[in-house]
Amino acid sequence: PDTANGRRLALARWIASSNNTLTARVIVNRIWQMHFGTGLVATPNNFGQKGAKPSHPELLDWLTQRFLDGDWRFKSLHRLIVTSATYRQSTQHPQEASMFALDPSNKYYWSAETRRLDAEQIRDSILAVTGQLDLKAGGPGVTPSVPRRSIYLRMMRNSRDPLLQVFDLP
Repeated sequence: PDTANGRRLALARWIASSNNTLTARVIVNRIWQMHFGTGLVATPNNFGQKGAKPSHPELLDWLTQRFLDGDWRFKSLHRLIVTSATYRQSTQHPQEASMFALDPSNKYYWSAETRRLDAEQIRDSILAVTGQLDLKAGGPGVTPSVPRRSIYLRMMRNSRDPLLQVFDLP
C-alpha cells in the first residue's frame, strides 16, 4: 500500500512538473478548442506520435509558456485568448473570396468560424436583444422566469426549464 501511494505521488508530481510541459500543452490546446471549435492540435485526446501535429506549433509553445509563467492560471489564459485579434475577428472578411481561395479550411484563422451557442448563451442573448437582461452581479439563484443571466439560474433536477431543455442544456 505505501509503495502504491508513493507511485501515485510520483506520477502526480511528474504530471504537474514544470519540466513536463505536456500537461500544460494539453490544457492550452483544450482551452483553445473551447474558444475556437478546433484545437491547435486537431487530436486533443492524442498528443502522441499517432496524433496530429500542431497547426501552429509556435503559437502552442508560446501560449503554453505564458500559461506556465502565469502559475497555471486559467483565467489569465482565457483572457489572453479572448482579447486576441484572432478571437475578436468577424465571421465576414473584406476579401473573403480571395482568402477562401488561398485557405478554404480557414487553417490560418483569416475569419472567425460561426459556432453554435449553448442553451444558456441562447437564453441570455434573447433576454439581451429584448432589453430585459438584468446584468446585476451576485445574489441568490433565481427561477427561469426572472430575467437574470443564466449563470444565476437555480437548477432543479426534476424540473428543467423547457427553453433550456430544447437547446440541450447539459
